[in-house]
Amino acid sequence: MTRDDDAIALLRRIGDGRVSDSAYDTGWTARLADTDPALAASALDWLRAHQLPDGTWGAKAPYHPHDRVLCTLSATIALTLHGSGTDHQLVRRAAPALRKALAAVSRTTTTETAGFGLLAATLLRHAWELGIVGDEAENILVLLAAEREQHLAAVRPGTVDSRSPLAGYAEFATGINLRLLAPDALVSPDGSVGSSPATTAFHVEVTGGSEQSLAYLWQMASQSGGMPATGPIDAFESAWSLRNFALTRTGIGRASAQRRRVLTGLEQSWMTGHGLGSGTGSSSVDSATTAAAYTVLSRSSTVVDLATLLAHTGTGHDTSTDVHLLEALRAAGLSRSHPYVGRMVQRLTASQHCTGFWRDPRHLSPFPVTAHAVIAGLGLDHHDGCFGRALRWLLDAQRSDGAWGFEDPTAEETACCLQAITLAHRRGESVPEQAVRDGHGWLQRETGRPHPALWIGKSLYAPGTLIDSTVLSALTLAEEDRLTSLDATSANAGR
Repeated sequence: MTRDDDAIALLRRIGDGRVSDSAYDTGWTARLADTDPALAASALDWLRAHQLPDGTWGAKAPYHPHDRVLCTLSATIALTLHGSGTDHQLVRRAAPALRKALAAVSRTTTTETAGFGLLAATLLRHAWELGIVGDEAENILVLLAAEREQHLAAVRPGTVDSRSPLAGYAEFATGINLRLLAPDALVSPDGSVGSSPATTAFHVEVTGGSEQSLAYLWQMASQSGGMPATGPIDAFESAWSLRNFALTRTGIGRASAQRRRVLTGLEQSWMTGHGLGSGTGSSSVDSATTAAAYTVLSRSSTVVDLATLLAHTGTGHDTSTDVHLLEALRAAGLSRSHPYVGRMVQRLTASQHCTGFWRDPRHLSPFPVTAHAVIAGLGLDHHDGCFGRALRWLLDAQRSDGAWGFEDPTAEETACCLQAITLAHRRGESVPEQAVRDGHGWLQRETGRPHPALWIGKSLYAPGTLIDSTVLSALTLAEEDRLTSLDATSANAGR
């Protein structure tokens, strides 16, 4: 198979927008035994099959206490309420490691999972009422409950609807907080609440649900009964996969017909004046997805309105979104002197760590966002600017085997960095050719292994198709410039 064959196969996969399964979302779905017994039974079976060796549920590696706490609480509550037979043994086996994870949450500096304070307080209270946790959880429960109520103090009753930032976290609402929800206006056109299986299952449990929401849950369920951490993210997956291919000189040659199919889907989903959500059926828009889609559409000669993109460049974004917006502004042809570009560069300079990297609240590793920033900023500054510092940091952080990783090296992190240093080398930056060769060699050897869950949602997850497109793009870039131990022709023919 050639790289073109790989690209055609990958582009054919784009469309379902599925990410890896999550014990958190599966646990909420398993609580629907009274509404949809078959769906709940399948989810319970998944939970039984995916308890980790230490007794918890969540991402296997890296260990992330917030992820373990939420996933384990969700799973043990579901098994306690609706389990049978020996399920109580699974719940008991989780107790010691759950106590360890709860203790780690209070002392770690690791980035929290999204909405942790809101969601953990609700789940921990329920677990305490069911006897899953004991008095040892009292102190952290008090702290989490206070954090939740502080966060909700400004939320008016009946205002959490499908367009609210809190929509995808609505399972926080119990007791008096249920009044904050607008239950009749929470569901998006695709049947989900906040593109979240967990929140949708909560809504079904509380309201009795609708056929549309149950159909969404059945659509999202894997064959083994697991539920993804979010989804569908078909627009995000499409935009970022096409963006990865567009970085190469050829756009992955013979894959043009499949590329056109995916591009047409983005064109049809683009909402002038709004942009795009991560999923085409979502009620809310997402600035990062909008930026990625604009980059791809504008570079394919599609006419898209710049005003829609500019409306997303206000303050309040995370670093990752700022990076994606900068890349989109440059795809629009705006120069370094343009005030919108200057604003993004200023924000990124201010948020950069003194050693040269950025942190991303959407990802455990600093490598992807830093690599994306290097690509977005190519040609914008000199050696001592923020993008030059970031490039030097990437090169210094490469391991002796050619890989990158904030803990164990991964294909995703290595591919992002390899994209950045190859494109920087192509533009004449000071990048040793051996760094590209070593990165390509490691990635070529390791391609095909499962991707660890490094993306941060309410739990950790991995968007497999998007990561695969990054890997394919990185390998192709290095081979196009003959910066590998094999030339591009022999690399393709020998696979």
